[in-house]
Amino acid sequence: MDTIIQHFYEKITSELEKEVENIFIEGKVDITQVINTVKDNLDELGCSIVKEFLERCDTKIKESKERKKHWVVQQKGMKKTLITVFGEVKYFRVYYKSKGDKGFTYLLDDIVGIER
Repeated sequence: MDTIIQHFYEKITSELEKEVENIFIEGKVDITQVINTVKDNLDELGCSIVKEFLERCDTKIKESKERKKHWVVQQKGMKKTLITVFGEVKYFRVYYKSKGDKGFTYLLDDIVGIER
């Protein structure tokens, strides 16, 4: 998570510095452009945080002793795209097979309430 925030900080700092330089080059800056730059970067950060959250949860599920009692890994690295207020979040999750008669499922999606 710290890596995501550090990357975001460096990127937004660099982009805003360009806008500050425009003040000296052009004698003014377009505040709408600054706002759009900040919004785009915040949306990107939001997508990155949601992706990180989902994939960490999926890892915890996969490592869970309780999960291992009832479900076996069927396939790893299954891609999913989730539409959010930040934009598209593309993440990977594990597909499971029930040891009983519950069929197949993505436990992560079930637990966090993502519809199929």
